[in-house]
Amino acid sequence: MKNSLLLLSGATLTNAQDLSRKGFFNKTKLGVAIRTNTTPPYSGVFGDEGNGTEITTINGWHLNQHISLGLGISASTYINPTLSSYPIFVNTHYYFKESFKTPYTFANLGYGITSNRYNGGLLYEIGAGYNLKLGKKTALTPEISYKYQDFRYKTSDSKIALSSIALGIGILF
Repeated sequence: MKNSLLLLSGATLTNAQDLSRKGFFNKTKLGVAIRTNTTPPYSGVFGDEGNGTEITTINGWHLNQHISLGLGISASTYINPTLSSYPIFVNTHYYFKESFKTPYTFANLGYGITSNRYNGGLLYEIGAGYNLKLGKKTALTPEISYKYQDFRYKTSDSKIALSSIALGIGILF
């Protein structure tokens, strides 16, 4: 009986040590955006082809073992044409399990500041990923998401919207 109680206590302590989603976090991610749609369909400048790259960092707070909120900034580039965007956004994550290794969903909502001849616009992204534990408070985070960003020409009110599937890999600590 005593040995069973000790074994149960040891398992509880081991599991409690795995629950490290507390307080502040930083997540930095590298990714690619595979363009799936451009609206209007072809404006003479944007086509449906032409992918992008991004680097993103999010700083936030774990509210509990399942929910976190954060603020993020990203640097995104697209080709065909060359366009740079610097989105600033609010981020939320929902973790399905209390253990550190868990699937999660996330959403971003913000505004993309651009360079070149465009004004920025709305950005939203919704996706899913998985925490792969690397250390006590460090995880590798592969992700897939749907991303939408719109822009406006500086010389007119015409809107251009880019939709893409984003693939990324990040480090959470």
